[in-house]
Amino acid sequence: MNIKPVIFGGDILAYSYARCMHEAYGVRSLVICSNDVKMVTSSKFLDAIVDHGIEDTAYLLGLAKKTVAQVAAAGDIPVLLGSGDWYARFLCEYQDELIAACGEDARCVVPYLPLEKFESIMHKDEFYAACDRAGVDRPLTFELDMSTATELPSDEELGLGGYPIICKPSDSAAWHYAEFPGKEKVAEIADRAGLEKMFEAIKGSSYKGGLLLQDRIPGDDTVIYSITVFCDRGDVRIICVGHVLLQDHDPSALGNPVCIMSTVDEPCHRHLIDAATRLVKEFDYHGYGNFDVMYDARSDTYRFLEMNARPGRNSYYLTLAGENFVKPIVEQFVEGKTVAKRDLDRPFLFKVVPTKLVRDYVDEPLKSKALALVARKAHGCPTFGARDTFAHWLWSHITYFHYLTKFPKHYLK
Repeated sequence: MNIKPVIFGGDILAYSYARCMHEAYGVRSLVICSNDVKMVTSSKFLDAIVDHGIEDTAYLLGLAKKTVAQVAAAGDIPVLLGSGDWYARFLCEYQDELIAACGEDARCVVPYLPLEKFESIMHKDEFYAACDRAGVDRPLTFELDMSTATELPSDEELGLGGYPIICKPSDSAAWHYAEFPGKEKVAEIADRAGLEKMFEAIKGSSYKGGLLLQDRIPGDDTVIYSITVFCDRGDVRIICVGHVLLQDHDPSALGNPVCIMSTVDEPCHRHLIDAATRLVKEFDYHGYGNFDVMYDARSDTYRFLEMNARPGRNSYYLTLAGENFVKPIVEQFVEGKTVAKRDLDRPFLFKVVPTKLVRDYVDEPLKSKALALVARKAHGCPTFGARDTFAHWLWSHITYFHYLTKFPKHYLK
């Protein structure tokens, strides 16, 4: 059995896929990306197709069908993987066409949900309804339908208890393609004037999905948790919980965790596993998913913000916790095996930033715990440690150490 991973997108998850596929199966991946991210494209674990045209869905579909057909004709099984919500949604929507492009006698593996189920999970309003059914805490939220909204409700109608509030899209895939001044992945709105300005900007854009206005849960980056699950029809087979210590605060990447620590010795560990397990049963979930959670000290509750119906960009932390994160994909979707059930409890520190930032920006007692993991060499970065090319080593280090100048510009303690 010869597999050929075909990866859409050129971020750190794309590299993580290629590295882990090579380490587990000795294969070379094919990455299709819109920009030449040198840290990725210089790797010996992959071949890269850099094409700015793939931001157009019709163009991407044509290129993808041609590519998978060529892979299948060479006698390999294409395994299609996406980095980012928009590529995951593309694979969900067009999986039947991509499979058909390989021909009747060839296999093509697309380890993603049907589009309808993907959208029901990714749209936050339906996710929050599932939280309510499962007895899982979530943030207080008001949703605006931007396809019909002409004016903002009053603050009293919003019922969020005042400012600041959080503003973010319900449909992350559609948000990716929208362009307007002040666009952020997640925006913190300080007052009514700021909300009105944001509303008018979004109204004038292509985004017509739901706009979520939420109570802002107080705290720094360390109130955030990440939970990754791999499921078989609603049954959790693999689960790993991480405690976010630092996020990227650059507006273009706001909310992306850059340092995550295992929670195996935290009192919340089992509670978070139990809550995530109840939620995936609500969706009869299949494959990889990732939850974002925040601890609300006001009520001593862990509030589930969203579920990404795909592997998260930091999925390499599962590898650090003891499970090469691509192996369940191959075992279940390619080999047809039942993935062995296990909680990943090896202590780890995932970080894509220098240790100096942990020392400077993380408070005690979490700082000491993180630095102890560094001292024990129980830490890792997906772009380091592999026997890759010198060019990859160089670009990875440039990206890594750039955080020393980039981070202080945007981080507010």
